[in-house]
Amino acid sequence: MNIDKMIAENKARVTDEAAAIVANLKSHTYLGDGLYAGADDIHVWLYTDEGFGPTNLVALNESTYRNLLSYVRNVLANESE
Repeated sequence: MNIDKMIAENKARVTDEAAAIVANLKSHTYLGDGLYAGADDIHVWLYTDEGFGPTNLVALNESTYRNLLSYVRNVLANESE
């Protein structure tokens, strides 16, 4: 098996797995710039979708989500000064 075929097969597998995760999320919303958010019972998920299916999935548990919110609040507060 050549390396190009291995890469293509792995990419297809990862894309299928990402699509399955996103399909099982309870809610979805478009945030802008190709970024979406969804949620399940455990995580808030961020992912991109450029029309070919979801990619670049990031699962945020509760503490990581709270840290992200705190970071955004700090950035916004510093911008208003």
